Amino acid sequence: MRLLFALGLALAAATAAVVDGPVASFESDRDQPFAALGGAVIERVAEHATAGASALRVDIKGDPKDTWPGVLLTATDPDWSKLDLLQFDAFVDGDQPVQLGIRLDTLDGQGHFGSTPLKPGANQRAAVNIKAFSGDADLTRVKGLLIYVSRPRVDSRIYLDAFAWGRFAARFRKFVHVDPGPGLAPSAEEVRRGFQVETESPLRLVFPDTLPRRRATGLTLFACRGETEPLVFAVHALRELPEVRVEAGELRLPGAVIRAAALRVGSVRHLSKRWYYSADWFLADVPSYIADQPSQKLPSGRTGTFHLTFTAPPDARPGLYRGNVTVRAGAASQVLPLAVRVLPVTLPEPKGLFYGEYYRLTGRPADPRARIRSDLADMRAMGMTTVGLCFGVESSSYKVADSAVTFEFKGDTPFEWFMEAYRELGFPAPVVLLSDSGQQAAGQAGELGDAAYGAVYVAFYRALAEVSRAKGWPSLYVQPVDEPGWQSAQDRERNVALLKLLKEAGIPTEQDGPGDAYFHRQAGPFAAIWNYNGAIGRAQVLEAALNDVESFRPEADRWAYGFFNWRFGLHGGFNWEYRGGSGSLYDNNDAEHGDWVHRYLPEGGEPGGPSTGWIASREGVDDRRYLLLLEGLIARGKQRGGAAAKAAGGAQAVLDDLRARLDSRPDVRGLASFEALLSAAQAKAKGYALPPDAAGCGVGDLKQPNGLTYGEYDTVRWLVASQALNVAAALGEASPPPKPTWRPAAVGERVSVLTRGPAGGVESLPRPSVKLPELAAAGPHPQRRRRRAGDADQGADRPPRRPALRGVRVRRGPAQRDPGARAGA
Repeated sequence: MRLLFALGLALAAATAAVVDGPVASFESDRDQPFAALGGAVIERVAEHATAGASALRVDIKGDPKDTWPGVLLTATDPDWSKLDLLQFDAFVDGDQPVQLGIRLDTLDGQGHFGSTPLKPGANQRAAVNIKAFSGDADLTRVKGLLIYVSRPRVDSRIYLDAFAWGRFAARFRKFVHVDPGPGLAPSAEEVRRGFQVETESPLRLVFPDTLPRRRATGLTLFACRGETEPLVFAVHALRELPEVRVEAGELRLPGAVIRAAALRVGSVRHLSKRWYYSADWFLADVPSYIADQPSQKLPSGRTGTFHLTFTAPPDARPGLYRGNVTVRAGAASQVLPLAVRVLPVTLPEPKGLFYGEYYRLTGRPADPRARIRSDLADMRAMGMTTVGLCFGVESSSYKVADSAVTFEFKGDTPFEWFMEAYRELGFPAPVVLLSDSGQQAAGQAGELGDAAYGAVYVAFYRALAEVSRAKGWPSLYVQPVDEPGWQSAQDRERNVALLKLLKEAGIPTEQDGPGDAYFHRQAGPFAAIWNYNGAIGRAQVLEAALNDVESFRPEADRWAYGFFNWRFGLHGGFNWEYRGGSGSLYDNNDAEHGDWVHRYLPEGGEPGGPSTGWIASREGVDDRRYLLLLEGLIARGKQRGGAAAKAAGGAQAVLDDLRARLDSRPDVRGLASFEALLSAAQAKAKGYALPPDAAGCGVGDLKQPNGLTYGEYDTVRWLVASQALNVAAALGEASPPPKPTWRPAAVGERVSVLTRGPAGGVESLPRPSVKLPELAAAGPHPQRRRRRAGDADQGADRPPRRPALRGVRVRRGPAQRDPGARAGA
C-alpha cells in the first residue's frame, strides 16, 4: 500500500532548531515524514524495526527503463546550515548490496548529488552528510532531500528506521605533533629580541611546536631567469609576540638591481588534516597553505613559518645579487643577509610532458567564467602543461540525429569557458577529458554493444575534435571510466569496450588506476596515456604519467613530479585535485572523505592561498625542467663535436650515475612517515605531554623515505644546473658556472641516495661528492638519519585514497536523465 504523508511540526523543529536528535521513528503516521517518488512503494511495518515497534519498508520496482525510485524528505524550514548528519538504520533484503543515491534540492532549482552504500542485511547508522553539500549548495535554502536507487533493473526491498540528526566530527580521533627536542638554547641577544630564526626547507612540515635546531645567519638561493623559487625560515617566539613582520628589500649586484617587488612575503597557516582521505583520525595544526600576509601573531613557545617567493625577472642580468631580509617584532629586529644567484639560462617549457591537476569548478563562484580563467592562470604559472578536466560538454551544446552529432556552442557553458581560457593561456599539451559526455550522447541511440550506440559515441568525439580544431581549442584525450580497476566487473568491461571504439576511430584515450593486470593487459593496449595511482606497476613502462600524490605532504609532491618522474622515464604527473572536497575546504573533518586543495579560496576568517604541496609541485616540475635543460644541451653538444661533445659526454655520465643512484622504489603515495607514531599511552610512557583530547602523536619530521635529505633536493638541482652551464659554456652560449670556495663535505652537501638491492632490501651506494656554491654564510639545514617507520596510508595494491568521480564528472543522476525526478517533482 502506497502511503503519502505530509511533514508535521516535529520535522520542522528537527530541521531548524535541533542539530542533534530524532527525525523519524515511524511509530505513527505523524512520525513518518517521507513521501514515495518514482514508483517506490512505502509502508510502516514491524519487520526490522530498530527504534520502537515500526520501520518504513521501501519496495523498489526494477524496470528496463531508467528510473530513480526513492523517498523524499521535504524541508518545512529551508535553513539546514547548522545540520551535520542525517543518520539512519537500514536493512537490505537479499544478498546484493545497494548503492543509495542522494540528491539535495535547493530553492534555486538545483540538485546536488552524493551516495551512500548499503551492504546486504543490517546497516547500523548509515548516514547522509548534509555539511558535505555546503561547498556547492546554499544550505540556508533547502527544499528537500531525495534518497533513491539509480536505475534499478531488478526488484529490491529496503527497511529504514531511526532517522536522527548527528554530528560528523565525533567520528574522528585527534593526533598532535611532538618535537622530541632538544631545541637550540637561546643566546642572550635572542632573549633580548624575543625570538629565534632558523632557515628551513619548503619540504619540511614546521608545526607550531617545532623547535629551532640551527641559527639562521643568512638566506641563499639560485634561480634561472624567469624562474620562481621559495625561501623559507621559521621564527620561534621566546615570549608572546603580538606581531612578527618580515620585510624584504631590493637585490643588487654592481650595475644591476632587482626591485623588492620580486620578493613576496607570505605566512604559513595551519589546518587539521586527515592522514589519508578516509581515515578516522587526523593530525592537528598541519602547515597547510601560505597566506599573502607578511606578519603573524606568535604565542610564547610557538613557531611560525614565513615563505619568501622570489621571481627572477626574465631579463635579469646573471650574477650574484645581495640584499637583506628583516624580521621585526615590536622594537626588536634581526637582519638576514640574502644572496641570490641568477643563472644565465632560461628553463625550457616541459613540452611533451603531461603535468596537470584534476579540476572541478567547485563552490558557488559569483562569476564562474572568471573563476575558471583565474584557476587556469594559476596552474599555468605553477608549471602545469595540461588539465584533467572533470566536467564535460553540456547536453544543450549538441544534438544527436540518427548516427550524426552536431555541436552548437553559444559561449555560455563552463566547457567553452574552460577551452577558451586554456587556449589563451598557452597550455602546450592536450586536455585529458575525465568527463565522458559521449556516453550520455550515445545513450540516446541505444545501449552499449548496439551498433547505433557505438556509431553515436564515435561521431560525438569526431565532431567535437572538428569543432575544437576550427576554434583553435586543444585536442582531447578521453577517459571513459574513472579508475576501472577499483570498480565493478561491468565497469571494467564497459571501459575496455569504449576504449576499443575510440582507438579504432583514431581518438586518443587515457586510463587511470592501479598498475595491475587489468591496467596493463586488458585496458592498457587501447589507452595512449597510462595514468597510475600513486605507484607505477613496472619500471620498464615508459609511456606513463603518475597521478594522485599528496597535497599536504609537500615532499611527496616534489619527489613525484621531479626526480622520481625522471628516474623512471615517466611523462608527467596528475594530482587529485586542484580544489576539491565536501563542505568547507578548511574543515577536513566535515565529510566522509577528506579535502584535497592546492589553491585555497578566502572563506570566513581564512585569507586563502597556495598549499605547501602546490608550491612543492611547482618545484618538482622545475626539477624536471632543469633536467630537460641539461638533456637538450647534451644533445646539441654531442652534435657540435669537439669541446662541446666532450663536455656533453661528461654531463651525460653524471646524469646516468645520478639516475642509477636515485631511489628505485616504484611507488610514492603513502610512504611518508614520522620518526614514531604513538598512542596517547605510549606518548605518556615516553614523557610527552599531550592535550587531553589527543588520541596520539606523530614524533619528529614527516619524511619521504627516498634517501634524500630535504636540502639535497636543491643540491641535486645544483649538480644538474652546473653541468648545464658547463655544456652551455662549451657551446659558447653562457659563462662557466661559478667557482666557489668549497667547504668541507658535511651533512646536506652530499647526495645520500639509496637504491633497492636485488633481494628487495635497501643498500647504500657510494656517495658522489656534490657541493653547493658558497653564496653566503647560511648553509642547508642538517638532517638526522631516520629509520623507516610504518605508515597508515594505502599503497598501490589497496583501494584508492580518493573516491571515484561517480556523480561528479558525467553527472548521470536523475536531475539530467529523468524529468520526473527533478527537484520539486
